[in-house]
Amino acid sequence: MDKTRIMLTVGHPLHAQLIKHALATRSDLELAGEATDVIDCMKLISAMHPHVWIHSWDEGPELSAVQSHIYSFHSSLSIIRINPDEPAGYIQLQVNSLPELLNFATQSRHWGRAAQLC
Repeated sequence: MDKTRIMLTVGHPLHAQLIKHALATRSDLELAGEATDVIDCMKLISAMHPHVWIHSWDEGPELSAVQSHIYSFHSSLSIIRINPDEPAGYIQLQVNSLPELLNFATQSRHWGRAAQLC
């Protein structure tokens, strides 16, 4: 089975540790790398070719630089921005097309039901 490779850039150590622990419980996911700054992030994305980048950076020059790099060289990389400090949790997802957005909407519909079954 082809694993989904995850690149992680989460500012708070506890949040990063929780995500890494959750990734370790899934046989279909693997941590491809973890970066703490812009340069490391761009180097790891280029070297490790992750499928998904999960980050917690706020809007600003660092995020803009990485996004520009991604859009130029790694357009198939999915980006998920999390903000665990929001009361109900917060996820911002970058998609590359309307069909991709609609597929995500269809898949996410079943997440709550699957979580209740676990």
